[in-house]
Amino acid sequence: MTVTAPLLSDAPARERPAETARSPRADLERLAALCEEASETSRLANLLGRAPYVAAALACGAIVAAIGSGSTSPARSLAWLVLIIAAIAALARCYRQTLRAPFERGPLRAFAQDLDAILLYAGFAWGAGAFLILSGATPLALSLFGAGMAGLVAVILRKAKPVLFFLGPVAALTLASALTRPHPGSVALAAAVIALSAAVGAASLVLERQSRPRLPRLSGLPVG
Repeated sequence: MTVTAPLLSDAPARERPAETARSPRADLERLAALCEEASETSRLANLLGRAPYVAAALACGAIVAAIGSGSTSPARSLAWLVLIIAAIAALARCYRQTLRAPFERGPLRAFAQDLDAILLYAGFAWGAGAFLILSGATPLALSLFGAGMAGLVAVILRKAKPVLFFLGPVAALTLASALTRPHPGSVALAAAVIALSAAVGAASLVLERQSRPRLPRLSGLPVG
């Protein structure tokens, strides 16, 4: 008696090896998601790498402003420098902690949030200099003091949100100083502060848009 082995095609369907069919569109959507994640990680890592330059700009700017202001009150100048040093120290501490995992999105996102808060404080600290060391300064000096540092931060970071957090209190305190302190041409000075602050804010948006990598929209490609 001859026994023939059953053909594979005769086996029940439930016993056949499972064949998984992958959709090309699903692969494209997955690839697009990976590209977005890589792009976000790259932007946040670049933001982390630019943070030390912001700290250096604040330190150098504070020294130049304190020396060039010609303030007759060393105590006020020292008090203002202490405020700036506190902002620099907070930025350095946050930067050092994030360097433990410099390419993980979780710590990088936390750093971006902390940077917003630190620059908000730094904006108030820097803007306080309009009252502490620049009382009675010329319109040009006061305008450059506020908009100049905010513009420098915008050029370094190339990200609008933290720049606006810094620019907001700087512009508000500089404007308040222009209107309440004995500066020459207070009305014209206030208008200049508003115009320069608006220009810096617009420039920060443009710089952020230009610095973003342009990736193809893979999920929108036609799939046959």
